[in-house]
Amino acid sequence: MKNPQDYAYCDFFISRTGADKDAALVVDKILRGAGYTTFIQDRDFGATAFTERMDESVRMVEAGARIVALLSHTYQTKPHCEIEARYPLIDDPSNIRQRLVVLRIEDCAPMGFLKPIPYVDLVPVLHDADAFRRAIIGAVDPEKHKPEAAFSALYRRSGQQIIHPEVREVPGFTAREAELAAIESALWGGAARVAITGAPLSAGAPRKNNRTSVALSGLGGVGKSVLAQQYAWVQRERYKGVWWVRAETRETLLDDLVALGARLMPGLAEHPDRGAAAATLLDHIAQSPVAEKPWLLVYDNVETPEAIHGLTPANGAHVVLTTRFPDWDALVAEVPVGVFASEAALAFLMARARTATARPAETRAEAAALAEDLGRLPLALAVARAHAWSMSWSFAQYRRHVAAALELQPGQLRGAVNYKRSIAETFRLALERAIFEVPAAATLAGVVSFLGPDAIPVSMLVSIFSDELEVADAIVALAEASLVQREVMPDGQAAISVHRLVQVSMRNYLDVNEQEKYLNSAIALVTAAIEKVEFEDRASKAELLFLSHGLSAFSFASETAEQLQSATKLASKLSARFFQLEMFDIAEPLMRRSLAIDESSVGPDHPNVAIHLNNLASLLQATGRLDAAEPLMRRSLAIDESSYGPDHPNVAIRLNNLAFLLQATNRLPEAEPLMRRALAIDEASLGPDHPNVAIRLNNLAQLLQATHRLAEAEPLMRRALAIDEASLGPDHPDVARDLNNLATLLHATNRLPEAEPLMRRVIAIFETTFGPDHPNVATSLNNLAGLLQATNRLPEAEPLMRRALSILEVSLPDHHPWVVGARANLAALLTQLGR
Repeated sequence: MKNPQDYAYCDFFISRTGADKDAALVVDKILRGAGYTTFIQDRDFGATAFTERMDESVRMVEAGARIVALLSHTYQTKPHCEIEARYPLIDDPSNIRQRLVVLRIEDCAPMGFLKPIPYVDLVPVLHDADAFRRAIIGAVDPEKHKPEAAFSALYRRSGQQIIHPEVREVPGFTAREAELAAIESALWGGAARVAITGAPLSAGAPRKNNRTSVALSGLGGVGKSVLAQQYAWVQRERYKGVWWVRAETRETLLDDLVALGARLMPGLAEHPDRGAAAATLLDHIAQSPVAEKPWLLVYDNVETPEAIHGLTPANGAHVVLTTRFPDWDALVAEVPVGVFASEAALAFLMARARTATARPAETRAEAAALAEDLGRLPLALAVARAHAWSMSWSFAQYRRHVAAALELQPGQLRGAVNYKRSIAETFRLALERAIFEVPAAATLAGVVSFLGPDAIPVSMLVSIFSDELEVADAIVALAEASLVQREVMPDGQAAISVHRLVQVSMRNYLDVNEQEKYLNSAIALVTAAIEKVEFEDRASKAELLFLSHGLSAFSFASETAEQLQSATKLASKLSARFFQLEMFDIAEPLMRRSLAIDESSVGPDHPNVAIHLNNLASLLQATGRLDAAEPLMRRSLAIDESSYGPDHPNVAIRLNNLAFLLQATNRLPEAEPLMRRALAIDEASLGPDHPNVAIRLNNLAQLLQATHRLAEAEPLMRRALAIDEASLGPDHPDVARDLNNLATLLHATNRLPEAEPLMRRVIAIFETTFGPDHPNVATSLNNLAGLLQATNRLPEAEPLMRRALSILEVSLPDHHPWVVGARANLAALLTQLGR
């Protein structure tokens, strides 16, 4: 008979019930055949007392042996089996050290203390000897037998998962498929990534147990926590357990880690040092066996990387962070979470729209408008959808209550997605933290709250700070709270953007005096910036964004700004630019509001009012509303005559504009004396050779030409040309204008050889001044082509017309009169050519 010491260093003790004797002998044979030593009742107990042999098995475990438990229904009913299987778990309840290997040999569910312990399910391979062998070898020693370990992993089953109550299906979850895929790729994909602490994985290394981390970063209210919740729910089967950690403070973070530790290690919750208790839990997770599934830990609302330093497991887990902090890329994989795309926001609202069936098109339009009002922010959309449903409101009705809805707690509404705070509170807390860190952030937040939300140039903001470093610190503070986003404009300028609901919260954060102060700063900044900019004939996207800041600042003026004159000055500059760009629908309300402000603040007969009247009348004339324009022009003229006297240059401007309008309504006899009077005023007040006189001469000449008095018109045109050449130089665009007018007159009098060199000179000046692809070049090309056509030089005319049309099609909208005219000209020429 063998002595007990002969078995003191056996590799495995096989624990089974009598009913499972045959299975135990097969397992023993497989293990011994693989070179392991075993201790089994059927061979090794002999006549020795059963309790003595059981005691010996315990001593073997203490010496390093492991227990192989053959799990069956009967096994879980036998007290001696419980003693054998429980012993390795006394100081290791989660079986981290794998001293207990559970092999299920019968279709039964683990119970009691075995419920959370992972096991290898041999039931599917009971009748396949080779698969049975490989599954056992891979289960007992995965490090030594890697091919068998990979095979055995196919049959490895988790014990009872620990799933935090926060991890549950998200009702109404939508539109985040790309982000879910990005999280999965970051955590389960093959690319190496530096973890929050510790070293990066080597390229191609297995990721089974290495801690992998991803940060979901973005603005408050975009649904980072909801996204993490959905990922955890959908992917929960891939994890040993899923735990939610409230990471907004160190206290809540430690509380939640210790709460998990108490589930795994009884008594840990009573540890007097919560930091040490949390460290014990993290170390416990980090020691998870290689073959086991990882844990998933979600750290919700992490403020900064420093806030969780040393408080995440070094191994054995996937870590998902939700955070407003934007710069995690060097530490973890980062998945930016933004607002919904337009179609996703629309679909989200339409999913619970009471009127979607009765009036789908109208409801869809209302939903689209509401989505844009709310900046497509998921939290705001969730509140809107739930509130509109509960109140039986249309989305159009809800839009009237948006300001109040910002303060609603999502939990107050049935059907609202599980957000923690109101929209206003979400942003207010972030703003307070940023200002606490950097006081200058208050100034930046206050000013940008009155500007447009997109692409605010940093260069425009510098003047309100003591130096560039201060504005940089303020931007960093707001960006780290995800209240602004840093970007680079197409021209390379640094810029920031801010969500429109964040702007609302920023404005609401200010008292009345602060609102006034920061609004005045915003108006002054944009006005000064516009004065410095040299605008092109066509607006770029960057310029339109820039102009939007002026529109935004001015939109608040009548409600809060006391110094309305500065706001009116801004509106005048904006309206002039939009008028120049033929964006009349934007320019007109600016002009009307500027007029109303000045009429109220300086009186209806002030010269400033005359300027507004004149500008608005010009816009009305440009949009074909001549009857509405005329009384405004006459009133503007009367104000200036009264203010400056009848012979002032400003009166000449008003006379000239009114004359143009009368000419446009074919009232030429009424227009002519006004033009002659304007010319006389400028000659007397400015001198006979002033450029303004040239303008008046040209205008009068055009009217005389329109009344077929070409002989009277020609000397006026030649005098205007001489004045501009002398005062502006021979290559000035105004000289080109004069040359063009004279050439047109010469063409009309059939003096084509005299007209042609003038037209060619016009083209040369415009190409040099504006570039070869400017609409003015196209117009002059068309004029020359018409002259060549009139002299029957059609082959020379055709390439000019084609070039002109090509320029205009690129430069102007397809329906623009110049484009339409150029096409008609080319078509007529081709008809002449028989094509």
